Amino acid sequence: MPADTGFPRADVEDAFLRARRRQVLARLAQRLLREPDDINLILPFDEVIAALGMKGERPLGLQTIRLDSVVGTMDSRRDFDRHFRPTSGRVRERWERLMKSYERIFRSRVPLPAQAYAKINVTDPWSYAELGETVEAWGFRLMQHEHRFLDRAEVARRWFADEFTPVVRMLHAADLVGACTEAEAYMGIARERYRLMRTHEWNDAVIEELRRNLRPSHRLGR
Repeated sequence: MPADTGFPRADVEDAFLRARRRQVLARLAQRLLREPDDINLILPFDEVIAALGMKGERPLGLQTIRLDSVVGTMDSRRDFDRHFRPTSGRVRERWERLMKSYERIFRSRVPLPAQAYAKINVTDPWSYAELGETVEAWGFRLMQHEHRFLDRAEVARRWFADEFTPVVRMLHAADLVGACTEAEAYMGIARERYRLMRTHEWNDAVIEELRRNLRPSHRLGR
């Protein structure tokens, strides 16, 4: 991922163009594999109801769901695919606004210097929210371990220096980054580490176990 230039408008425009290129390449790959053109498109709610019918509905209140669990939209236009990559240029302003909004929230939760932010990039805007929660959870465990309170700035500094940077270095050495960004690889491998081994530790033994368990076809970004 290119480094942050320090000009927010230019950075987010570049991010949009990268997302569009990924969407176009994904669609090309589908055609080469002879998959239907609409296999990766997000499904309009009205079309699904028209095809399947509606048996009923009930209010569930405000809930938080994972972005990758979303398969449909109330919007009838198919402006995004199922990975929320833009399918046309007409949603550029909307997408850029969403991207910067989540990034601003992340930066308020995880205050770091500009050179650190330049190394933390994601392609999915919601990943900034997920990463912010990951840092806060890591900070909570750190405070429990050290039996003292740490403010956001200290937690962010310690997380970047003691967790993110060395772990990313280990992931590169183990060929576990793939085609995704370093931040995306960090989050994805961290989830797999806990799912497989129920540990928050990072060491050579943990990395080797992850390499054995994550077959090449299942590695992030592959």
